[in-house]
Amino acid sequence: MTGVPRLQSPMMACVDYSAAKGGPLVAYRWSGEPELDSRNFFQVA
Repeated sequence: MTGVPRLQSPMMACVDYSAAKGGPLVAYRWSGEPELDSRNFFQVA
């Protein structure tokens, strides 16, 4: 994936942004919310 991390759906988040190929390392910080929130994405360039 490329660009700004975004939710695929309210219940699915992709964090594979090809960090091994120079893309950012992306994580989602889940706190038990029933639907995901795009504000919980974190990335390291």
